[in-house]
Amino acid sequence: MTNKQLDYCYNWLLERGFFTEAELELITDMYGYSIETLDLAVYSRCGYQAVQDLINREHSTEK
Repeated sequence: MTNKQLDYCYNWLLERGFFTEAELELITDMYGYSIETLDLAVYSRCGYQAVQDLINREHSTEK
């Protein structure tokens, strides 16, 4: 995953209100700024295995 894609996922989670900026900053400060960290956070909060699964679900319900 490129940094641009990682930034997109991070910002998407913020914009959709799944996490606050403070929460994501804490998580990424502790475990590193990576897609694996975001995936773990999404799994903990929403039960989805990956950020991309959550994005796909959101996009499918918008249509």
